[in-house]
Amino acid sequence: MKLFTKCKNCSKEISFYSFCETKTELIMEKGDKLELFCNNNCLESNFYDTNNIYAKRSIRTEIIGLIFFLIGTPLLVYTGYKVLDFDLGAAYLASLLLVPGIIYILFKRQDENRVRTFNRG
Repeated sequence: MKLFTKCKNCSKEISFYSFCETKTELIMEKGDKLELFCNNNCLESNFYDTNNIYAKRSIRTEIIGLIFFLIGTPLLVYTGYKVLDFDLGAAYLASLLLVPGIIYILFKRQDENRVRTFNRG
């Protein structure tokens, strides 16, 4: 998960990756204070309290879900149209459009839950 905090010198966001699902796990793994390096303007290293670290929704997860939706929909429509008769195919194709949409929603919801869980503590 990508985590963020604000630089003490230049007030820009500092980001880093961690596999911790909650702030408690982060404290147990890294301690109460983290030493982070600001790569933006000031190029300074400071210690940051783990309570000031937060998570944001990942654009990468939304892009992956959107790719599944954009590729999955035409693929399912094409294979459904070739396999089924037209009479049954119309209802089948309409129901197949739900599958990529559901996958996209599940990706998005899972990422929102991870961020909410981390930010709650």
